[in-house]
Amino acid sequence: MLFEIYDYINYLFKSLWFYIKMNGWYLMFLSIVIFYVYIKYFKSMIMEYYERKEYERRKKFDASVDEKYSKNIEEARKRAQERYNMNKHKYREEEEKKKKEELEKKIHNLDDKITKMKRMEGFKGIGHKVF
Repeated sequence: MLFEIYDYINYLFKSLWFYIKMNGWYLMFLSIVIFYVYIKYFKSMIMEYYERKEYERRKKFDASVDEKYSKNIEEARKRAQERYNMNKHKYREEEEKKKKEELEKKIHNLDDKITKMKRMEGFKGIGHKVF
């Protein structure tokens, strides 16, 4: 059986070699024409097909990366919003403290003026204004 396969392969090789010897120049010319047609027309179509497939693959990959990236961005936005809210409350508290201190200073100043005015009541006729 092995010899039969060997004989069959040998027969195919010899008949192919005979065909190539008889029509070598025609085959060479035909192969050059086929190669030229392939380079001129089919190679660009095949390359476009592979580029399109690669683009689709990247787009799918980008979609999965984009999902992960968008989740990270969303988490970062939430953290930033929380920090902003905390800072906003702190700022409000500080502003309220400043306003209270200013009011207390104004009240204290008014109290001082009132006490000065009460001390100066005896000098009404002099014409001085004390505020």
